[in-house]
Amino acid sequence: MTPDIHALRLRALAVPGVARLADHHGSSSGPRTSRAALRVFDAHVEIDLVVVAGSSVTTTTAALRRALADEVGDRELHLTVVDVDPGC
Repeated sequence: MTPDIHALRLRALAVPGVARLADHHGSSSGPRTSRAALRVFDAHVEIDLVVVAGSSVTTTTAALRRALADEVGDRELHLTVVDVDPGC
């Protein structure tokens, strides 16, 4: 079963330490959005995120893995922290 991308996005954003999803895969000709920050493939799910300054990357990503485990099923979860948000 394919995970619900909207549900994954909402669960990820609810995890303490996650400031927002990040998009470094956007088009250079148009505005970037966080939609490309979460990608579902047959064998894995990729999420690019920005963490809150002062948050532990290890603790935040572990909490994110626990929060999304039921949604991703047997797929591997590939998390990439692309930035730290000092304003959160």
